[in-house]
Amino acid sequence: MSNYPPDPSGQESWNNPPPEQPGAVPGGMPAGAAPPPGALYYTTVDKDASDLRTLSIFWYIVAGLQALATCLILLYFVVVLGFTLIGGAAGASSNEPGAAVPIVGVGAMFLCFLMIPLATVATFAYLNYTVAKSLVARKNLTLIYVMAGIMCLGLPLGTVLGVFTFITLSRPSIKASFI
Repeated sequence: MSNYPPDPSGQESWNNPPPEQPGAVPGGMPAGAAPPPGALYYTTVDKDASDLRTLSIFWYIVAGLQALATCLILLYFVVVLGFTLIGGAAGASSNEPGAAVPIVGVGAMFLCFLMIPLATVATFAYLNYTVAKSLVARKNLTLIYVMAGIMCLGLPLGTVLGVFTFITLSRPSIKASFI
């Protein structure tokens, strides 16, 4: 029996030892004492899996936001294409020669310029989705490092996610678990 005051339930309290208790450890157990039966412990393996799962969720969120941005760019692409076709058809039906050429040319230029961000954002959405899957599966460490570095360029949320990815992956126990 220990010198701890009894719990209101009549059992010993392992959580709050009196501060004057000699040999007490900050965790609440006296020095050299066995833990109570049925106590839950947060091991390093559990912490690593939990941290990787949390990182994976945030990478999925970023990939989803980028997929949404891809859809919005695609919607804008369709609207510009529609106005270009309608403007070209309206200019072609007028009696003035060459009226449709400037409208179609400007619309085609916008469409060409929209292809670059559309392809870029869609590619990054796919790569971020791949990083999220790789974190859970503990594969593709190089891809995760590269994408975390690229993510650091996206202020402010990307920087936070990239830095926390580097911090989490720098633990030896996590590095050793990757294939």
